[in-house]
Formats: sequence, C-alpha cells, structure tokens
Amino acid sequence: MKSILIVDDDAQLAESLATRCRGIGLTAVTAKNLFTALAILENSRPDLLCVDVHLPTGNGLNMCDLLVADPRVSHIP
Repeated sequence: MKSILIVDDDAQLAESLATRCRGIGLTAVTAKNLFTALAILENSRPDLLCVDVHLPTGNGLNMCDLLVADPRVSHIP
C-alpha cells in the first residue's frame, strides 16, 4: 500500500487530509512539526510528502531542501 506523510501544525487540516488520503487507499501518517517529521523519516519511507510551508519549528521549504540532499529520502516527491 502506498503511503503519505502529512506535515502540518494545523491538526484539524492534517487529519482532514489524512482521512481523504485513507479514503483513496493510502496509508497516511501526520506530523505536527519538522522535528517529528524527520524522526518519522528515520524509521519509514513514505511514497509522498505533503509539507506545510509555514511551520512554527521551521520553513517547510527548508525541510524539502534537506530531504533532497539526503539520498535515503531524496526520491520521495
């Protein structure tokens, strides 16, 4: 089964997106900040990331730059 990691500090929005994704057959995991998302990525490799640009713990675009530079996860769109 394909999976998605949703990173958003708005818990209601993140869960709404996760519910929609589950409805189309994806396994959905949510993280409320960049630190939690990076910890999740240490142990799992989702097929897709959905990252909020404005997070209280950092910029989502900066997270994407970090991930692109990491060969373990750089393939994830």
